[in-house]
Amino acid sequence: MKGYRVKRLVRGNTISIDTAQVNTVITEMGGRSAEELFKPKEKKED
Repeated sequence: MKGYRVKRLVRGNTISIDTAQVNTVITEMGGRSAEELFKPKEKKED
């Protein structure tokens, strides 16, 4: 692929502030539901 610029899509196992999206798969359920674990945090009003 000489002459082509290829965007690198993988940074290994590093998740940082630059990470735009994390894809996950739930393989086993625990004590709490997925909705409870990943619910959006409420913003505090001043």
